[in-house]
Amino acid sequence: QVIEHVESIEKTLDEYQRILRPNGLLYLATGNYLWIREGHYDMAMLPLMPKWLFRIWARIRRKDPQFINHVNYITPHLLKRELTRRELFIQKNICESLIEDILQGKQALPDRYSYIRLILRMYSHPFFHPLLAKLKQWVVYKIVFYPVIILVIKKHATS
Repeated sequence: QVIEHVESIEKTLDEYQRILRPNGLLYLATGNYLWIREGHYDMAMLPLMPKWLFRIWARIRRKDPQFINHVNYITPHLLKRELTRRELFIQKNICESLIEDILQGKQALPDRYSYIRLILRMYSHPFFHPLLAKLKQWVVYKIVFYPVIILVIKKHATS
């Protein structure tokens, strides 16, 4: 989990593309800045909160406000766009698979995210289920309802 700390995400992805062999795999994990918590500070934040506002919030919470200056806000959409430009593709989005398993009851929600239980229970309630089926897909796949991005990335065979 270092890509959010590099000087240039673009140059880093260029280097990944350069060093991967055709059909080579890359495991990439980073924080998701569409999430409602900032992992380095372990405190709540608005998704993509402007850094000037986050620094004020950090001071209020008695945290070092300057560290956020060294963090690039990464989102799944940004990564997908930048990977596509480099002819790299996402072979597996581990978090999306995990969320689907949780929503289908195949896997338990990790304890540290227990505050999400109520929302996930609504998806399975008989009254809400038909109404929320589409919302579930929208929340998970469009807003990207998970705290980290964990991807297996593959380089095309012809690249």
